[in-house]
Amino acid sequence: MISLQRYKLISFDMFQTLVDLTSQKTNILKKFFNDAYNVEIANQFWSDADEFVYHYFHRIATNDQPFRTVTEIFTEGYVFLFKKYHIDIEPRKAADFLAWSHNNSTLYPDSLEIINEIKKTKNVCIISDTDTIMINSLLKTFGINNVYLSEDYKKYKFDKSGTLFKTAVKDFNIHPKEMLHIGDGINDVLGANHIGADSVWINRNNKIWKEEEKPTYEIRSLRELIE
Repeated sequence: MISLQRYKLISFDMFQTLVDLTSQKTNILKKFFNDAYNVEIANQFWSDADEFVYHYFHRIATNDQPFRTVTEIFTEGYVFLFKKYHIDIEPRKAADFLAWSHNNSTLYPDSLEIINEIKKTKNVCIISDTDTIMINSLLKTFGINNVYLSEDYKKYKFDKSGTLFKTAVKDFNIHPKEMLHIGDGINDVLGANHIGADSVWINRNNKIWKEEEKPTYEIRSLRELIE
């Protein structure tokens, strides 16, 4: 059971936490494959791209590699994957389209309701591993002014420096234990844990947590935050 009473700042990840990027999956894949679009092959491509990004983040989390934007990372992955899947699009243009498409993602049914309810009594912010182009329109929808994006700070959530989370704590003049961060993946948990804040894993698809680092809480829906 989560009690928000002890927290002064509630921070949220954006994608797969507040909005569903998979709602744009078919549109993106049809753009990439064009007349050669096939559901099975396109889904395998999507899975391969996710796998590439996951392993890329793992590499930069364990090595001191220079920061690269999400768009740059996807561009690198597409250089390889487009050859494998015979996709005839310039990888950077495809990565830009992917980034832009993030803004059209569908909100989860509980997102706006819960954000607005929590904003009545708590400070709220967004902490997201995204480029600005991926999120601008969505931020207007939620009406949240305090936003900490990886592109702006040249750091990702999992970075051991805790830059994104420490900056939020400093801006709101609170102790890390007065911050609660909600997200859908390991980067969210690592980021919060690095500075001593509490974390919530939103597990909308009933998965099993397999990582060594554990979230403080687990929920299936954002409504559990206020019920």
